[in-house]
Amino acid sequence: MGGILWAAGEEDLDYTKATTIRVPEETHFHQVVLAEDLDEPTELAVINNGDVLIVERKGEIKIFKASNGTTKLAGKLEVHSEEEDGLMGVAVDPDFQNNKWVYLYYSPAGAELVNVLSRFVLKEDLIDMSSEKRIIEVPVQREECCHT
Repeated sequence: MGGILWAAGEEDLDYTKATTIRVPEETHFHQVVLAEDLDEPTELAVINNGDVLIVERKGEIKIFKASNGTTKLAGKLEVHSEEEDGLMGVAVDPDFQNNKWVYLYYSPAGAELVNVLSRFVLKEDLIDMSSEKRIIEVPVQREECCHT
């Protein structure tokens, strides 16, 4: 409390001097549908050229092409998609323009009880599955009890 009182000072505060940035009016925005008929999309990542990667929980990775407004399959991971597991996240590397790295967080199919954060290379709008580099493995339970 002493810190707050010190920061506020001993004089009465003049709240008329407190201002915020104006919030833009709703008419300044418009909704654009990138893709339809998706199957449990979980996340998206915008690439610096305006293209958008969209991941679905059951393992499909799609790419929306800003240049022509189409969406196509960029890859598919074999995932454990029971309970709430599956392909949960996507991120584009900050230096994507040079290295073409994409990060995916997913639950591998099979008996392995981990979720994985892996790095992949996106080549000509396709995820190169052979380029996978596992970065982190997170031990998990695969029972009817837990959130991903």
